[in-house]
Amino acid sequence: MRIIILSLFFIPLLLGNNPPNFSVEYELLTLKEGLAANEIFCTLKDARGYLWIGTNNGLNRYDGQEFLHFSLEKNGLHGNKIINLTLSENDEIIITYGIRSFELLADSVYQSINPYTFEISNLLYILPGSSIPSSKVLWIQKEDQQEIWHCITKQPLQYLKLGKDGIRKSRTFTGKKPTDLEILNSSFSDIGSLISFRQHLYID
Repeated sequence: MRIIILSLFFIPLLLGNNPPNFSVEYELLTLKEGLAANEIFCTLKDARGYLWIGTNNGLNRYDGQEFLHFSLEKNGLHGNKIINLTLSENDEIIITYGIRSFELLADSVYQSINPYTFEISNLLYILPGSSIPSSKVLWIQKEDQQEIWHCITKQPLQYLKLGKDGIRKSRTFTGKKPTDLEILNSSFSDIGSLISFRQHLYID
């Protein structure tokens, strides 16, 4: 984003004295407009183009006009700290919850929400073609437009890359604990599978 902003700033200088007319429009969305919290951990666009936002106070859906708010108290979410969202194979939204601390660590309880009916379901298994229970999954992310999944599991602590044909790549981290794990970058398709520990960075 920083590079894009700088590029826009220098375009008039590069084009000389007669730059084309263009404008950049943006909309500021705050608590006043219906955003659940100022602290946002993740966003996701669903199959219909609606924006889903994971916050420290539940889940928002934004349709370009107004927000819907889903929470533990109102809708039966497992918790209100939502640190990751990803689309399932049937376009439902998989919710990753964070533990109650200042760190962005998953608590290994997963639910899905149907973006059409808003039905919330508990997920015992979330990895396609795998018998690993969701209680052992620390992180999961699907590559954009592809049936490729990246995840981190515990017991043992390892990275898995899965496709419809099963596990394609794995790496076990010996001597590491789940509490050593820092937040993962969700843009797997852009930068590769990125696993960050407190002192080391692993990229596949």
